[in-house]
Amino acid sequence: MRCVKFILPAVLIAAFAAGRAAYADDHYQRFRQTLSVLKGEASEEQQTNPAAATLCHPDESVFFSCPLGKKTVSLCSSGKSGNITALAYRYGTKDHVENEYLATPDNGNRFLGDREPAAPRADVTSVWFYRGNVQYLVTECIGGRCPHDAGLTVLRDDKIVMNRYCGRAKEQGEDLASFDPEILDYDYKLDEAKKNDGMVSHTDLLRIEFGGNGVERIYPVSAPPGGW
Repeated sequence: MRCVKFILPAVLIAAFAAGRAAYADDHYQRFRQTLSVLKGEASEEQQTNPAAATLCHPDESVFFSCPLGKKTVSLCSSGKSGNITALAYRYGTKDHVENEYLATPDNGNRFLGDREPAAPRADVTSVWFYRGNVQYLVTECIGGRCPHDAGLTVLRDDKIVMNRYCGRAKEQGEDLASFDPEILDYDYKLDEAKKNDGMVSHTDLLRIEFGGNGVERIYPVSAPPGGW
């Protein structure tokens, strides 16, 4: 009888431990299933709600476009080469354009553009417009020392309030995060370009203006070991 007294509690303890282990395993498996579902939902959401390659309308041409996280910045043109009837800036998503700026021959709005060196072997082409004291600056960096490909910078009273970079947005193999040379070109062979340090605009809706946007703040380039 004395053995039974010791064996019975031991059996109960073993059964209790086995029950807890089974409960823990079941709880863990349910946790894994829930996590898997959540991951699947997140993956599906990312696939169904990616940043649009461009916010340009079907009847417009892409002047420039790149994704900024879940949002996109796009420059779009209307008309044909040599006869651009409108330039538009759009920022947001396909479902909700948060900011839009339109330049036409009649409304007086104009875009500005230039090209500045950020460092040796890194040149930044910029297109921008103003709304009051706020400047919206779309940029592309070209060269082996560029820390980023392209981006959007917003400045208020010449102070950066937003600076977001983006990679190359490709659509049918075409690089959209690059300014269309049919609108803004860089060619010293052109007589007009020689007057503007190589820059030429093929539309009156975009003027070349070397205002100095301080691109070294937007594209900080570190000197290589030993200096330039």
